[in-house]
Amino acid sequence: MLGGSVLWFRHGLRLHDNPSLHSALEEKGFPFFPIFIFDGETAGIRKLCFEQDCEPVWRARDDSVKNACKEIGVVCKEHVSHTLWEPDTHTVATIGDPPRPVGEVDFTGVKFGSLPESFYNEFTVFDKTPKPEDLGVFLETEDIRMIRWVGGETTALKQMQQRLTVEYETFLSFYWSVQDLFRQVHQGRLTSNSASHFITGQLIWREYFYTMSVNNPNYGQMAGNPICLDIPWKTPSGDELQRSVCAGNWMWVSSSAFEALLDSGECACPVRLGQRLDPSGEYVRRYVPELARMPVEYIYEPWKAPIDVQERASCIIGKDYPDPVVNHLVAAQRNRNAMKWLSRSVAGRLQKDKWFDIVGELRHILQKAPPHCCPSSEDEIRQFMWLNE
Repeated sequence: MLGGSVLWFRHGLRLHDNPSLHSALEEKGFPFFPIFIFDGETAGIRKLCFEQDCEPVWRARDDSVKNACKEIGVVCKEHVSHTLWEPDTHTVATIGDPPRPVGEVDFTGVKFGSLPESFYNEFTVFDKTPKPEDLGVFLETEDIRMIRWVGGETTALKQMQQRLTVEYETFLSFYWSVQDLFRQVHQGRLTSNSASHFITGQLIWREYFYTMSVNNPNYGQMAGNPICLDIPWKTPSGDELQRSVCAGNWMWVSSSAFEALLDSGECACPVRLGQRLDPSGEYVRRYVPELARMPVEYIYEPWKAPIDVQERASCIIGKDYPDPVVNHLVAAQRNRNAMKWLSRSVAGRLQKDKWFDIVGELRHILQKAPPHCCPSSEDEIRQFMWLNE
């Protein structure tokens, strides 16, 4: 058993395009241990490989592991594969080509290490893969059991290809519809697939935020975070948004780090925004099944539906679905006022007898701020937040 190599899984279990896995299997004939937690000194390993966690919250842990490996003579290899570039050492001015994808691993001849019997006695070993309920994890409510989540790397790769096909065909059909693609091909001007620009932009956007997080230990919170305004947000009120998050997504847009958005004085109306982004209301119908049969003209304002319409939709407001919990017009004005007061508080120039202009006040704040995370232009803000033109 002595002399084995360990692959330390942290964020993911992927076998596809995993340079740490390749590194762990470089030397044939030695036991191989793919693990989450492992006592390397007891097992007598000679090599530890893992994917880099670039966020500062994990730095102390990984530094301790590296030091421990050095003390006991274990080779420690950390690979950059969760991000495209090494965030801690690269800047926009110095980045080169990102690491190339690596091939799939041939496990023929790989000798998987076996655990000593004492491990089975010391730790709980399941006879089969446990369900979340076996570990005390339950759904918040049975109402969100609307999708069947099929996990696994094979499924993920298949779904990614399906999604890329949809994206490609969607963008391609647009160019065909305006005959632009034919004209550019005919004139020899088409050099790249325009559909790829959007995907590339999203990847670089993700990379940018990882880079911004490297030297910011408070990156995951507002308090003490130099790139955020510490805004006392209230509980969000969109049922379909919260249910979709519970069903397997995540909330990835917060204005906390986008203070330039706050100088517009705009408050997005959830009714008008929904009507613009999803006119047919399919998103609401999926995640708020109580409103699934509501006519499209009332899907975003069901409380305005006449009682006979509510009856036909099997959704009586106040009984099957709650009455409005907030008056949007009143709440929007209250939020505008709150942001004005916040801008003065941050600037440290609160004056009770005078209202500062929110645009000028926030710009004054930002001029004094150190370099930090923010959109590069107003156009980028509006595009990112799906605001009206």
